[in-house]
Amino acid sequence: MKLKLIDKAILCLGIIEMNNEMAPRTVVIDECIRLTKKFSNPESYKFINASLDKI
Repeated sequence: MKLKLIDKAILCLGIIEMNNEMAPRTVVIDECIRLTKKFSNPESYKFINASLDKI
C-alpha cells in the first residue's frame, strides 16, 4: 500500500509532537486520528493509530 502525502504529514506531525512532549501521548494520537479522518481516506486512521501507538 502506498502511503498518501497527507498521511505522511500527519505521521510526521504526531512523531514531532510526541518527541518534543508538546502534549500527552494519547492527545497527540487522538488529534492525528481526527486529522486523518477529516483530510484523508476514512480508513487510513487505523494505520496512523497503529503506527503512532508503536512509537
